This record gives sequence, structure tokens and C-alpha cells, in this order.
Amino acid sequence: MRDVPCSQVARQLGLAPRTLCHWKLKQERAAWEPRPLGRPPKQSSPERVLEACSLLEREGPVGIPTLRAELGMPRCELIDLRRAHENWHRANRRRSQERLTWTRPGSVWAIDHTEPPAPIDRSFPYILSVRDLASGMELAWLTVFGEQALAGAKKIREV
Repeated sequence: MRDVPCSQVARQLGLAPRTLCHWKLKQERAAWEPRPLGRPPKQSSPERVLEACSLLEREGPVGIPTLRAELGMPRCELIDLRRAHENWHRANRRRSQERLTWTRPGSVWAIDHTEPPAPIDRSFPYILSVRDLASGMELAWLTVFGEQALAGAKKIREV
């Protein structure tokens, strides 16, 4: 296949013979090194990056325009730094969720008002629910006239 002239291969590929010969010369000269397009990126000094990180740590989530005005760094670099900072916080600053468990029945009650779809006995617009948190047992469902503390206080004492 190496003995086939450039013009014949170019014709079969639908290219101009000159283009194919140019590619061949470039390949022989090893001039196929890729070059980045556009303006070369600016990289801030390590001191500047540390300053940006300390600002993010001190101020919390700050907008890119604010960071840019404060530090004068390239926008793309600030976006990367802020994203890295947020990811670090997400991974290292998880908040623990605690759960209270009541183990002794009768020690803690939960008392809440609720409003039924229609008044009970055509007189009582609210219900006072009393529940023991340790056992989960419903202790009382009392009909009351209002959601104020005094409305059901007398009835709770009777329970």
C-alpha cells in the first residue's frame, strides 16, 4: 500500500492531493502536537488561592461577583475554588442527627390540639390529644372549646 501515489489515495478519499501531501509531511516531521485554543489560562499564585480559601471559610458561601471584586482572580478559577470548598464542607462538616428515646412510660407526654372535620356533638370544635411518648399509648382524646391552655386544663387533671 505504501507504493500508491498520494494523488491516487487523495482521489479515492475525495480530498485534494495537496491536502493529503501536507498531512503526510506534517506526520513525518512530528508536527501533530495538539495546541490549546484560545488565550492561555491565568493561574493565581498559591498565596492568592489561600486568601480565597480563607475568605470562603470566614464568610461562607459568597457569590462569584463578590469574590471577583474582592480578590481580582479569574472567574473560572473562583468557580472551581468555591465548588471545591462546598464539596469539602459537605463531606467533612456533616451534622449528626440525634434522636430522643423515652424509655420510662409515664415520664413524658405529648399534648396537641387537632381540629376535626366537623364539631363533635355540634359543640366542641377542637380535640385535645394526650399521648405517652415512651409507650406510644394514647392516654386521652378530650373535646374542648378552644386551643388555649385553660380550655383543656381541667379535663387533663381529671385524667
